[in-house]
Amino acid sequence: MKTKKVLILSLASWVGVSLQAHAQTTKFTYQGQLTDNGSPANGVYDLRFTIYDVLTGGSVVGGPVTNAPTSVSNGLFVVTLDFGAGVFSGGDRWLDIGVRTNGSASDYQVLSPRQQFTSTPYAIRAATFSGAISDSQLSPNVARLNANQAFTGTNLFLANVDIGTGISTEVLLRVRGAQEGIRIQGPTAGASHIGYISFADLNGTPVGYLGDLSAGDSSMFLDAFNSVFLRPKSGDVVLETSGGRVLTATASGNVGIRTSSPQAALHVRGADAVQLRLQNQVNNEYWNIYSESFNNSGNLLFAAGPSGGYAWIRKADGVYFSSSDGRLKRDITSLGHVLHRVLQLRPVAYHLRAEPEKTPRTFGLIAQEVEPVFPEVVGEYNGMKSLAYSELVPVTVRAIQELNQKLEDKLQEKNKEIQELRQSVAELKELVGKLAEQQAAD
Repeated sequence: MKTKKVLILSLASWVGVSLQAHAQTTKFTYQGQLTDNGSPANGVYDLRFTIYDVLTGGSVVGGPVTNAPTSVSNGLFVVTLDFGAGVFSGGDRWLDIGVRTNGSASDYQVLSPRQQFTSTPYAIRAATFSGAISDSQLSPNVARLNANQAFTGTNLFLANVDIGTGISTEVLLRVRGAQEGIRIQGPTAGASHIGYISFADLNGTPVGYLGDLSAGDSSMFLDAFNSVFLRPKSGDVVLETSGGRVLTATASGNVGIRTSSPQAALHVRGADAVQLRLQNQVNNEYWNIYSESFNNSGNLLFAAGPSGGYAWIRKADGVYFSSSDGRLKRDITSLGHVLHRVLQLRPVAYHLRAEPEKTPRTFGLIAQEVEPVFPEVVGEYNGMKSLAYSELVPVTVRAIQELNQKLEDKLQEKNKEIQELRQSVAELKELVGKLAEQQAAD
């Protein structure tokens, strides 16, 4: 039969080794932990216990006592040992443990190091002790019901812990009180890493923490190595600061910023110019988007920052306005002759390739055709041409003015011709009249 290699992982004071004495007999309970090749052991094992007077070598003062078979579950086992009277006489005692798989013919594997007995097994002496024991006679390792307790080192509670309820608890830790329940406090004021609760998987790999893991600014953090979920069974998820509520996520899926009752998937409420900002992290340029309160207009404004133009959509009819204040402009010059260039443009009707079938045609121009004529209104993004149609408005106005001037010049020319014709007609009429008078005289 294959013999497993078994090691005791941690035996720290009364936590890893539980020594519970029974005052009326010489029996006591030993609780330990076994691992098999680095993992908590499970199964049935033969255990042998011997008491020595020193850590290594020395003389046997009790045993050996064999407990076979012994069940081990998730690494933990509990056995009752009885080495008889006179073993715990007051001197140091060390427990030597041997282990092998149940039914194995192999020798016991001795675990190292031996485990030193604390004062608890000496409670066996209570079988012959009479009288009261004062608090001063008790070891500082003994927890008292009527005193504050300070536990140091690595402590293991093997049952559920209840604080302040007075009833048994079905959870690992339950605290009830009318005031502060649990406090994690740092060693000094303003110290970094004051205290935090960490979360890890079975292998001890961290998955997150809650608390102050900062560099001395006393900030609180909720950090995770993956996703963080805030999932109430009912009601909203709310984020508040010292200035009040800043974010609300409702059970219906709406998210509100500075509103406690969002009415849309994203509902932003704020003062002028600070409702929504879109900013580039490279150059810090940004746009503010907000609903204007001036004169209760409710217009939707777009303002470039930190210094730039603006535009808005009028609430009443959806008309779009763009900034055109002369105080925003420089190097102002009048447009020259553009009519001959405008006449080179080819207005077209078209469908966009991405549009579904039976979509109405769109009217416009082709950027590649406009660029040789008016390159100022043609842009490019990601290799695709675009047009600033609004820039063609003043061009169109100027072309109309030119056309109107041509018409006026032509009209003046025609008027001059008419005046000349009228003068000629008048002169002819005068000449005809004179001829008529002369004929009459003859």
